[in-house]
Amino acid sequence: MNNPDLNKITKQEQDLDDNWIRVGMNTCGIAAGADDIYEYFKTRIEKGSLKVRLRKCGCLGACYAEPLVEVKVKGMPTIVYGNVTEKI
Repeated sequence: MNNPDLNKITKQEQDLDDNWIRVGMNTCGIAAGADDIYEYFKTRIEKGSLKVRLRKCGCLGACYAEPLVEVKVKGMPTIVYGNVTEKI
């Protein structure tokens, strides 16, 4: 592997770090279906339709709106979506 190849891989990893989705996997999130939401995003990423890094996280602080998904797109503010379903 040469330097241009390493630079390309590094750039791809940085892009993934700039664009990510976190699914709240605390107790109330899991009870509200966060596992299914996580698997939905995971499947979409594996199929190549999303170019983001997917992460699980703990409580996002709004139990009444579970499942919660936090989304970060490079150059934009982070947004938390509540009551997320696979249809959204």
